[in-house]
Amino acid sequence: MKYFIVTIFFLGTLLASCSPNRGALKLEGKVIDRDSDVPIPGRTIIVLTAKTVADFDSGYVIGHIVTDSLGGFSYNLQKVRNVSFYNFLVVGDNSYASSDNVLGLTELKRNGKFLSFKIRELTDLSIKIVSLSKQPNNDILYVNWKSDKIDGKTLYPYKVENNGLITTNRLKWAGGNINSEIKTKVFVNKKTVIKFELFREGNYKEFVVQAFCKADVNNTVLFKY
Repeated sequence: MKYFIVTIFFLGTLLASCSPNRGALKLEGKVIDRDSDVPIPGRTIIVLTAKTVADFDSGYVIGHIVTDSLGGFSYNLQKVRNVSFYNFLVVGDNSYASSDNVLGLTELKRNGKFLSFKIRELTDLSIKIVSLSKQPNNDILYVNWKSDKIDGKTLYPYKVENNGLITTNRLKWAGGNINSEIKTKVFVNKKTVIKFELFREGNYKEFVVQAFCKADVNNTVLFKY
């Protein structure tokens, strides 16, 4: 009988060591608006493995969560063998930017019943570009923008509507008779900085516009040159 017990224990240990999972951890929390602390219902959270606190890209998906009508969620995290960190990626859309939340097992065990993932509201921004010169010339114009110090091109997909001559780089315009518009989204009520760099006849000029874009408003910046 003693031999039987030892054998069963050995086999159980061997199977556990071969299993990709290390048990489950019950998690509870909510997704909230970063500025107002209001819970956000219907948000999707993708759960990925992560190597370090700064690791966003090398993990793989192990599950997903959807917040309920009150913005809360409950989730059984299946711990993966040799994984110490997990990324809870709140998926972005037209209203809110995405949010990475990398947490270690120690923190999840300590605060796993009180998780709070914050997301930031977005609003529309149109950047209109008009050249006052009606004749083609050697003008070169570059346009870049940041919202709360985050590169606008990575924050949200942008679209360019252009009625003039534009180069293969969509954020670089060449020649005259330009009438274009960049449509994108930026953070609500945060400083957005738009930089226009103009090269004309061997001279360089930089123009910087700062804006605090409001929610549910057609925020527009017009640049004429």
